Amino acid sequence: MTQFIEFLGNHYMMTMAWAILFVMLVSSFVSGAMSPIKVIGTQDLTMMVNRSNGVVVDVRPQADFAKGHITDALNLTLDKITSEQFGSLEKRKSDPIVVVCNAGVSAKSAARLLSKAGFEQVTVLQGGMQTWTGANLPVVKKNSEIELMAQIDIYTKAYCPFCSRALALLKAKNVEFNEIKIDQNPEFRTPMIERAKGGYTVPQIFIGDYHVGGCDDLMALERANKLDNLLIK
Repeated sequence: MTQFIEFLGNHYMMTMAWAILFVMLVSSFVSGAMSPIKVIGTQDLTMMVNRSNGVVVDVRPQADFAKGHITDALNLTLDKITSEQFGSLEKRKSDPIVVVCNAGVSAKSAARLLSKAGFEQVTVLQGGMQTWTGANLPVVKKNSEIELMAQIDIYTKAYCPFCSRALALLKAKNVEFNEIKIDQNPEFRTPMIERAKGGYTVPQIFIGDYHVGGCDDLMALERANKLDNLLIK
């Protein structure tokens, strides 16, 4: 024991480094154990989706998602989650959610945001898509860029009949869109006006980089059979 204490005294810098490392490891372990966000494996993910109505949320960029993703996964990037643009996921707050990224790192940040937003059962796939593909599990791929749907942003507010009409048409088209409610998120009103080049009424609709305008403009595109072409990237 005396020699051990003498060694520690003679190598106090190394001892301090090991002590800090030990504390960090213990802290990481305790934090992980206490966190409501659990890390699961591929088998748990499959069971959760098949038996518990779980949904896979893939937070990678759209281009990476198109190259290969888990069957029926929902592509919801981290910036959308940060701004609470949950789209169709909003209705599934009580369902099990498995967040997937490339390597399991950014998924943890997304999972914490989802949990904070009221999603009750949020988990993360350990190792992300690298683990999934490394296990030779099936992925869905898009064969061409033409199949990719353009990003759709629609700014709305409550008790707006024109917003309801525009939303109904987009839902009928069975496309994913980002509904940004400016009455609940007033910080998005100024960016909306800037994007719309001065337009301040709602809805304001954007398909990719194209500013559609309001509800009447969207309906006019549909009547002219031009809307479907815009929806394809």
